[in-house]
Amino acid sequence: MNEYENMLQEAADKGLQVIEWDFSSDKIDGLYCDGTIAIRSSLPDSVSKACVLAEEIAHHDLTVGDIVLQKEPRDRHQEYQARMLAYHRFASPERLAEALQAGHRTTSSIADYLGITEEFLVNAIEGYRSKYGLYTRAGDCILLLQPTIGILHLTENIGPPH
Repeated sequence: MNEYENMLQEAADKGLQVIEWDFSSDKIDGLYCDGTIAIRSSLPDSVSKACVLAEEIAHHDLTVGDIVLQKEPRDRHQEYQARMLAYHRFASPERLAEALQAGHRTTSSIADYLGITEEFLVNAIEGYRSKYGLYTRAGDCILLLQPTIGILHLTENIGPPH
């Protein structure tokens, strides 16, 4: 089973219905409402659909109320939380460090290794920069987040991650 199929099974296990939909706006790739997730039918492949579905499942798990218009700070915060949960699912700091340790250096190579789109990878790294700053702990490494991603291997314990 590919990751999209795994995500579809997870959605079904949570009692969610997933449909493919032809949205009239190009700005919408997915939408969650009352137990139904709509995924843009024209997304190019199952990798793209899996990335969108991960965020929409996170909305099911985390979001309260209608946050579509993003007018209130709490709405934007819920959107941020759902995205971060999706990023952690496929591109956690530990998985990014694993990809770098495996020799992947370009965004396309890292995204392929992780089974995500390049756009999802770039957005995940930007999300981590906004949350952690220049670096964060990733297992026994420090994941550098600026100016590009990289890793430093730790030889001693330098304290808890931040």
